[in-house]
Amino acid sequence: MVSTERKVQVGFTVALALLCVIGAISYHAVASLRQSMVAVAHTHEVLAVLGRVSSEVTQAVSAERGYAVMGRAADLERHAEAVRRAGSHIQALLQLTADNPVQQRRIELLRQVVDERIRFTTEVNALKRDGGLEAVRAALLSGKGDALDARIRTAIDGMSDAERALLRQREEAAARDETVTKAVVVAGGALAFLTAALALLFITRDMARKRREEAGLHEAVGRLESRVSEQVDQIDHVSASLEASNARLRGIIRSAMDAIVTIDETQRIVLFNAAAEKTFLCPVAEAVGSPLDRFIPERFRSAHRRHVEAFGHTGITDRAMGRQQLYGLRADGEEFPIDASISQVTVEGRKFYTVILRDITRRIRAQDEVRRSLQELREMSATMHAVREAERTRIARELHDELAQWLTALKMDVSWLASRLPAGSDALRARTDKMKGLVDSTVASVRRIAADLRPVMLDDLGLMPSVQSLLQQLTERTGIAASLDLGGQEPEFGEPIATGAYRMVQEALTNVARHSRASEARVALRVQDGTLAIRISDNGVGLGAVAPERKSFGLLGIRERAQTLGGSARIYSPDAGGTVVEISIPLARYFATEAQR
Repeated sequence: MVSTERKVQVGFTVALALLCVIGAISYHAVASLRQSMVAVAHTHEVLAVLGRVSSEVTQAVSAERGYAVMGRAADLERHAEAVRRAGSHIQALLQLTADNPVQQRRIELLRQVVDERIRFTTEVNALKRDGGLEAVRAALLSGKGDALDARIRTAIDGMSDAERALLRQREEAAARDETVTKAVVVAGGALAFLTAALALLFITRDMARKRREEAGLHEAVGRLESRVSEQVDQIDHVSASLEASNARLRGIIRSAMDAIVTIDETQRIVLFNAAAEKTFLCPVAEAVGSPLDRFIPERFRSAHRRHVEAFGHTGITDRAMGRQQLYGLRADGEEFPIDASISQVTVEGRKFYTVILRDITRRIRAQDEVRRSLQELREMSATMHAVREAERTRIARELHDELAQWLTALKMDVSWLASRLPAGSDALRARTDKMKGLVDSTVASVRRIAADLRPVMLDDLGLMPSVQSLLQQLTERTGIAASLDLGGQEPEFGEPIATGAYRMVQEALTNVARHSRASEARVALRVQDGTLAIRISDNGVGLGAVAPERKSFGLLGIRERAQTLGGSARIYSPDAGGTVVEISIPLARYFATEAQR
């Protein structure tokens, strides 16, 4: 006759073999699905680069027309930068479509049309320098530029349509692979469940036979009970002593402020103190004898039972329960968070587990409220930064565009007045010269104040030139030797990265000038693994020299700005001396926002 153990071994061996086969099939199905998803992602990337090429060509044409009309040198720089970026994007397309000869030919055609468009732009710029505005208008009205733009758009649209068709094919293949994967997993699960059910059936039949054998043993136990009664008198004396000890223990348990619950090996409650009554809203008479599961949320019951059983095999007398947050269940159905510890003791060969727990609902609520308040404060801080920056920009523009113009007009009027003074009016001429000097000083002050509020360079030239200007100003004002290290990179950023990074560098350099007593300062800026890393260091006295009672709101502002941008800031004094400010800002969210635009 085959033993129950042997049946269990055979059943689990068959189930394990089935699971291995199902796992192998599932692995191949998932691998195929992954390849399809990689192909879909690749096609999305090609479409994104095509969109950037179109955007850069549009910017180049806009810059060309701006230069042709306004003659601004900045438009020529914008045009050159847009052409360079378009070329790099086309090169990226060649690499991305290396496995697609048709797209490669289209990209080469697109490159030729773009080069022709650039040559036409060069001709227009030459007309601007040589023939003036009328010659430029004639060239623009010839329609050649619009025809080339149309050819570029047609080429990009053709490539985009081809990639979208390929994307649909790959998405359909991915959908088929996903269907196959689901079918394999469902079929495998059903087969494994059937195997487990058959094993359970055989085990249940054997257990019934064992119960019949246990019934015969109970009869033998009845015969032994008569012998045990003879020893009861001897045990009574010991029981009296134990009762006195138990009375003292019950008094301690009743007076305890934390809930105390003791369970036996079957995890049924044998002790339930007054604090547990209040915590679980259940009287002692109803709780004792009932399973512990009634006070545990259903989704945690199996895991809690396994945890207690595993603890019983460790031999450890006591320890805290749960690495994650634990929850209890009141008699009225309310769940609540708890802190708990468990201990075990063996009495006459039987294990008893005692759980001491505390309702921490108020503490959790207080923590949640603190976190929510902190998040609201950070959101409010971000809004305040944005509002303040917008107000600075508005005031700076009004100072630069309006007040500076009025002062310039005033200087012109004074010059006109001085030119019409009669001969021999030396005193009046000296006074007008002094007025012109005063107007010049005022204009310089207005421009300096406007630059402090919002540097025009930050909007016109970007972050890198603005940081270089800050370092130059630091050297001119304080004599501190300042340098900028870009590591061979020249990254450019839009808002809010540019403004946030500029303000943090500005605040750090302000602290260098005010408190460091340094002779050198260095700013390093890198983009590595999708993260903007900024490091400002000096060779000054370090943070330890600052009075401990002084609060540096500037450093707090740097940390807050970095957190608002989704990053972090670390400020410390290294062993070598000086102060270091390290700022890290992840750019994934910023790049995603740019792509959506």
